Amino acid sequence: MKNDTVNWGIMAAGKIAAVFADGLKYTAHGRPLAIGSRSLDKAQTFAEKHDIPRYYGSYEKLVQDEDIDVIYIASPHHLHKTNMLLALEYGKAVLCEKPFTLDTNEAAQVAEAAQKANIFVMEGMWTRFLPIMKRIKKIIDTNIIGNIHIVEADLGFKANFDPSHRLFDPAMGGGALLDLGIYLVSLTHWLLGKPLQINSIAKFGKTGVDEHTSIMFGYEQDHLANLYTSLRTETPCEAVILGEKGRIRIFGPVYRPSAFTLSIIGEGDEYHRGEMVGNGFNYEAEEVMQCLKEDKTESTNMPLQDTLEIMDIMDSIRQTWHHD
Repeated sequence: MKNDTVNWGIMAAGKIAAVFADGLKYTAHGRPLAIGSRSLDKAQTFAEKHDIPRYYGSYEKLVQDEDIDVIYIASPHHLHKTNMLLALEYGKAVLCEKPFTLDTNEAAQVAEAAQKANIFVMEGMWTRFLPIMKRIKKIIDTNIIGNIHIVEADLGFKANFDPSHRLFDPAMGGGALLDLGIYLVSLTHWLLGKPLQINSIAKFGKTGVDEHTSIMFGYEQDHLANLYTSLRTETPCEAVILGEKGRIRIFGPVYRPSAFTLSIIGEGDEYHRGEMVGNGFNYEAEEVMQCLKEDKTESTNMPLQDTLEIMDIMDSIRQTWHHD
């Protein structure tokens, strides 16, 4: 890092990579220096569109660029483990788009490699870093709504069925749980930790991926969580956190909330609108850059232990399923 500028390399040139590149414009010190794609033409087109000075026709050439400080991995789910290990091999810090990997075993391999090399790695659960979510967490941590009893959350949209698309391709980590449900699982883990009981029902589509999924968590204390996610129907995309003294309703989309209400029993509703600079991805980028500045190998807000536990929960959910 020179003159406090953090040079980012972006791995893969799809939609989420474009969103992240735009988000970097709203950071104080982040600069997209290079884009890497498996297609040189695609990399060049992306670089020209997003004003990125360097472009490469392979992921290997991207990570070999000595001026890059950190890699944002925006490739499909099934490539995350391989891509992270490649970046770590060349000494690059990593921010990997969610889900971190396909399962706990893959996540553990990456975590072990990062810890052995003493290199920063973080899962890109961007929702956790939004100002509105930090306000909600502070309200909960200061016991304003009391002990949480129930968390309810949903996330679903109607995707056009395409068996070759990553959402519907089991080989590419398709399905509602990995793509959408992880937001709900991560939110619930952030609030309540790891559940003791996990029950889930999934309905599978023509390609064998879960298209609708319902999940229930039980905890050692008197906590419950009810979650559902879908690729085939639009849902309210909201969350409600029910405490002994009151509740918080998070207005959708739950991964990027627009507002929330705080309702204390007997006192009515208090409306809070979210204020956000940029597209939201800038906040997780700022977290990574602050960690690098402080020579941290993990974020305290999204530590690898959280990622490993969340992936383990996702594995446990899938183990409860019975295919028709």
